[in-house]
Amino acid sequence: MLTRGASPYDVAKMLGDTIETVEKHYTPFVRELRERVRMILETGTGLENLSKIQASDPQNSAKKPN
Repeated sequence: MLTRGASPYDVAKMLGDTIETVEKHYTPFVRELRERVRMILETGTGLENLSKIQASDPQNSAKKPN
């Protein structure tokens, strides 16, 4: 669910767990989330512009889930 764009809140509600538990135990294993955060930190770009950057980076677009 996280790799398809669901928020930790959504996943926590579906699992009947807390957001903190999802973030602690599941988020570290989702490569796409780590890559998204890395890109934001490296470029200094906010979320509103992230999709534009990903669309212009052919290497990154190959990593997007179907």
